[in-house]
Amino acid sequence: MKILMVTNVYTPQIGGVTRSVQQFSEEYRAQGHEVLVIAPEYETMPEGETGVLRIPAIPKFYLNVYPLPLPLTPAVLPEVRKFGPQIVHVHHPFLLGSTGQLIAADLNVPLVYTHHTRYSYYIETKTNWPRPIEEGIVELITGFCELCDGVVSPSAGITEMLQSRGVTTRIEVIPTGVDVNRFAKADGSALRKRLQLPDDAFIVGHVGRLGPEKNCDFLCEAVREFLNKNSKAIFVVVGDGPERAALEQSFGDELGGRVHFLGFCEGDDLINAYAGFDVFAFASHSETQGMVLGEAMAAGTPVVAVKGTGVIDIVHDGQNGRMIPEDDVSAFVAALESMAAASPQQRQAWREAALKTAHEFSQERCAKKMLDFYADLIRHPRPRVTSDWERLQRNWDAGWQRWRNRANAIAAAVQESLRTTPSDETETAPATPGV
Repeated sequence: MKILMVTNVYTPQIGGVTRSVQQFSEEYRAQGHEVLVIAPEYETMPEGETGVLRIPAIPKFYLNVYPLPLPLTPAVLPEVRKFGPQIVHVHHPFLLGSTGQLIAADLNVPLVYTHHTRYSYYIETKTNWPRPIEEGIVELITGFCELCDGVVSPSAGITEMLQSRGVTTRIEVIPTGVDVNRFAKADGSALRKRLQLPDDAFIVGHVGRLGPEKNCDFLCEAVREFLNKNSKAIFVVVGDGPERAALEQSFGDELGGRVHFLGFCEGDDLINAYAGFDVFAFASHSETQGMVLGEAMAAGTPVVAVKGTGVIDIVHDGQNGRMIPEDDVSAFVAALESMAAASPQQRQAWREAALKTAHEFSQERCAKKMLDFYADLIRHPRPRVTSDWERLQRNWDAGWQRWRNRANAIAAAVQESLRTTPSDETETAPATPGV
């Protein structure tokens, strides 16, 4: 099978989407399939990369990190036609997502979209955009899903969310998956040696971006209370982000020696860190899938997490970890304490359950499910184009659908703005005396 992957972010930028595109592409190729990735250019890029078609982009356009790829569809069409994909898989509903839609229309092949990001949650936590813009974004995503032949949801919770917003396109739940073979080689003692921790230290670990959307304030508040109650407990954080300095300061001098912020880790350092944790602590509400939870379990580490999308698919309370229903510091601390007080037999049972869960979410299994989804869409295609005139009409229709989708999004934003704007009478009414 020939597969075209289209993404707005890719190497050298690290993140969930990049890892997803990389892992699926690697697994597809390992199984004998051909993959071409369309991705933006960066100021520095990996040398000698193959199977990647780079698109001009404005560097560090958003948050001084994310590039702005220029959706120059005509410029890439000759190379894409030469490759001859049987399916187009886009990973964003904007920018190069639109390019992917037009490519699929031009080649008359199925279009698949993976909903990686809870955009509305990111808008709430990382911008001060008004509610109407958020409604417009939601409508734009819903409309884009309706233009696709299939939608991939990383978790059951995201499927429910998309369907509640009116998406009727076929949706398949397929997470990115975990390379369980890689994690099986992890050295759980390496982290203790690196940090010179005693054998009886109980290590609470976390891996992830340290940003407001990850609910880091709550997580650190709960862990801080746990550390105050348990003198042998240690907190190790792997990852970086805008909140790192504030989070480090929040632990104060009295706990500073028992809290370690390691920054960004990769390769053996990352998998050894996962394996070195006694428990993995997680509180994010913004996930579409529990990728880091699956990685922790692949290293045999049980999880304590707050209930949310992605979490409920992988954490089974009392079996491979603990899941608390909401942001409750006391409940989170109690869950950590139950892990710390567990017998060796109970810890081994949690470890075995975690490993079993990780195998259910293995990279190989998830890739096979995705390939089966592709094959089914290819076997049941839309009506085929048989002439140049029909191709022209199909491309015109795709462009029209794209602009109609944007118009509907703008209309939704305007409608929300009118609904939430106070009337003139309310705005000009005098204040009640004494209030």
